[in-house]
Amino acid sequence: MFQVLLNFLQEMSKFVRKKYFEMKIISFVSVLWLLSSCVPDLKERGYDTKKLAEEIKDRKIKKVTPRQLQNWVLQKSLLITDLLNQAPSSDVQKKLQDSLQNAFAIKISQISAEDKKLLQNAQGKRKAFLEAFFYELEQGKTIEPTLQKLENEDFIFVNKVSNAPQKAWFLEFTKQEAIRHIDAKELRKMREQ
Repeated sequence: MFQVLLNFLQEMSKFVRKKYFEMKIISFVSVLWLLSSCVPDLKERGYDTKKLAEEIKDRKIKKVTPRQLQNWVLQKSLLITDLLNQAPSSDVQKKLQDSLQNAFAIKISQISAEDKKLLQNAQGKRKAFLEAFFYELEQGKTIEPTLQKLENEDFIFVNKVSNAPQKAWFLEFTKQEAIRHIDAKELRKMREQ
């Protein structure tokens, strides 16, 4: 009889502990639910959720080979300079230049033979590239689209300005921003080629 009573008490103890644990979980979930309903979501806090989603997408790790990066920069540079050369007026061209700078996080400027002041602060490959560019301008040679990878793995690109033979578009890409702007679809296309 004593053994039966002891077994009954042990079973009751297990049952109570189990129910107590279940009650703790239920109350914890209830408190979380109440708190989450009181806390506003990101949109209600004033965050731009589209921009946040884009930022998360940009931070995904991308495996880009140096050749793919260079090809992408060259393609975009040619596209950008073609768009700028097709602008119907200087006002439209300036607005387009500003929007392209913002869209690709690059620096776009027009340079000519009078802009030799760029050589003062230039070093290494940038200086050698600019010296060669200014020499070709002085010799009256036509400006060909040229991409140069710098020591820090950034890129500079030069292409002619239409209707201005002694002026050129000068584009500066940073490696980090170029990789950030490469789309996954573009990467797949580059790998297939």
